[in-house]
Amino acid sequence: MAGFGLCFCAFMVVLGRFGDIYGRKKFLIFSLILFSLASFGAGSASSANILIIMRMLQGLFGAAILPCGTALTACAFSKEEQGRALGIYGSLVGIGIGIGPLLGGLLIVL
Repeated sequence: MAGFGLCFCAFMVVLGRFGDIYGRKKFLIFSLILFSLASFGAGSASSANILIIMRMLQGLFGAAILPCGTALTACAFSKEEQGRALGIYGSLVGIGIGIGPLLGGLLIVL
C-alpha cells in the first residue's frame, strides 16, 4: 500500500503538468490503459515483489488520471456548473477509491 501512495503523491503534480503539455484527453486515455494493465499485473502477480512493482505502477498512472480527469471535468462545464460537476466527480472518485480494493479482493478470492 505504501508504494502506491508514495508514487501517487510524488508524481501527481508532474504528471498533471504532462497532461497540460501533451493534451489532457490523450494523456488520460494513455494513463487509463496503463493503469488497467498494471491492475491486471497486480491481480495476477506470482510473487510479492511483482505485486509491489505493479502497485507502484498503479500509483504512478493513477497520479496522471486524477489531475487530468479533474481538469477535463472543469473544462467540460460552464463556470456556473463547475462546482456541481466537480463535486459529483469527486464523489465518484471517492466511491471508487473505497469500493475498488474491495471488489478487487473479491475477484481474487472468487
